[in-house]
Amino acid sequence: AFLKLGGQDIWGKPLLILGMMLVIAGIQFITIGIVIEMQMRTYFESQQKRPYKIRRISHPASDPVEL
Repeated sequence: AFLKLGGQDIWGKPLLILGMMLVIAGIQFITIGIVIEMQMRTYFESQQKRPYKIRRISHPASDPVEL
C-alpha cells in the first residue's frame, strides 16, 4: 500500500526518503550513545575508578559578596 497525500503518491519522493533515513540515523546515534554510556559506567565501576579526576579545588575569596 502506498501512502497518498492530496491524491499523489509520496513514496518515491527524495525528501520523504531522506527524512526517513535521518530519523533512523538519529535513533541509531541515541541508541549507540546509551550503550556506550552503560559500557563506560560498567568499566569504571568494575575497576573501582572514577570517570574523572579533580586536579585542584579553587576556593572563592574569603570576603562574602552581597547580591
